[in-house]
Amino acid sequence: MVLNNKSRLSVSVSTETIALIEESLKLEKFRNKSHIVEFSINKVLKDQFIKSNKGAEENGN
Repeated sequence: MVLNNKSRLSVSVSTETIALIEESLKLEKFRNKSHIVEFSINKVLKDQFIKSNKGAEENGN
């Protein structure tokens, strides 16, 4: 199912992660749980991409 150029995704996370998500929502920096998950995934993937590119540059690739 696609909503506004987005796809639905179901994940299971620890109760500790849920608590962190709930605390983040209270800080009002994120609109909802989906916003937190999308932001976090993008951050991790971008950081990994930057690290892997940096390693490739250092190795002459």
